[in-house]
Amino acid sequence: MKFKYVIYFLLFCGCSVSKNDSGEQPVAFQLTTENLTQYTIADGSSSLKVFVTLKDTNNEPFEDDRIQIIKDGEVVGNASSPYEFITTEPGLHVFQAKLNSYFSETLEINARSDKNYEVVEFPLIFHIPKEDIDETTGRKIEEWVALTNERFNRTELRGFTKRTNSVPPRIVFRLSTVGRNGQILEIPGVNPYPRQHEFDFGFQDWMWHVYAHPDYVINIWLASFSTSFAGFASYPILKENAVLEGLNSNSLESPSSLQGIVLKRGFLLNSGYLNNNTLEHELGHFFGLRHIFPCDDDDFAEDTFQYSDNPGILCNNTFLLSFNAMSYEFNSTFFTYSQRERMRYVIDNAKWIGQKRMVTIPSANGVNPPSIPKVTKPKKPVETDITY
Repeated sequence: MKFKYVIYFLLFCGCSVSKNDSGEQPVAFQLTTENLTQYTIADGSSSLKVFVTLKDTNNEPFEDDRIQIIKDGEVVGNASSPYEFITTEPGLHVFQAKLNSYFSETLEINARSDKNYEVVEFPLIFHIPKEDIDETTGRKIEEWVALTNERFNRTELRGFTKRTNSVPPRIVFRLSTVGRNGQILEIPGVNPYPRQHEFDFGFQDWMWHVYAHPDYVINIWLASFSTSFAGFASYPILKENAVLEGLNSNSLESPSSLQGIVLKRGFLLNSGYLNNNTLEHELGHFFGLRHIFPCDDDDFAEDTFQYSDNPGILCNNTFLLSFNAMSYEFNSTFFTYSQRERMRYVIDNAKWIGQKRMVTIPSANGVNPPSIPKVTKPKKPVETDITY
């Protein structure tokens, strides 16, 4: 992945030498795309702008509307304005810029067919220190989950156009009304635990005693821990015959490790939690996504940009805000097409991420919903693969 952007920019920028009006002075022109991406979605509405830029021998930009934009062998526009590429035809679309007899290198844009995934819903249980629970806790948790649902599936920000190649995973979350022993929770989604339990970076053995069965719910702990990270999450474990780069699989039938998310208590104790995307980011990890940084790592999503350790700085030292949920940029909230495909594969092929999604809302006739099976610590628990 270290060389990802070397490849990308060869594709994004097709540079060639031409001549000015006098036919003597050489100039350079190139094709670039909006947000530097080479991907779009063939859904008839996703828009990707293709630009022509020109520079003279002093490396100064100028305009020349004689330069044509060619798509798949046909002239579709010129350099006077960006060409808005919208298509329903999946596959590679080849662009070039032309001035007289001079052509730029080709720019290939990959338009992929969208997929109409069903919405899947996952119950959440927040394990919260008893001392932190008051009359406002239920409302705060409800607001937090509602905002997470909106962020997890959005494709545009107020004041911005739709982010090219951003798609909704169609994954939503709700609060479980049933606790780990089948009891109806006094506050939906909230399981109190004694404050004397403290945390370090990693899951602790005592957590098995409050662990709700991960086949049925996603466990989220709010806790005090000393690291600078706002939270961390487990990566999913795949079924024995499932394969996805960057994830492990095993043949065990019952939960062999603690799976879930840990966040700092401050998210609930002050109003700042509503403006932070940490829960969304950690849920991305929980469903198999990796960071889009640093340069020597690999997130196994072909359509993401690889960043340095400095937010907004690509590995070729170019500045480009990512807006991707798996970056560390504040309030970044989007997922790409390839990231969505990865999460949907995990939903179908992982263990212990709440896939059974039991109905946890008591029925109108007063019949209790099915209970969550108990889970106990195995004699030889597997170490949890976690990330922050």
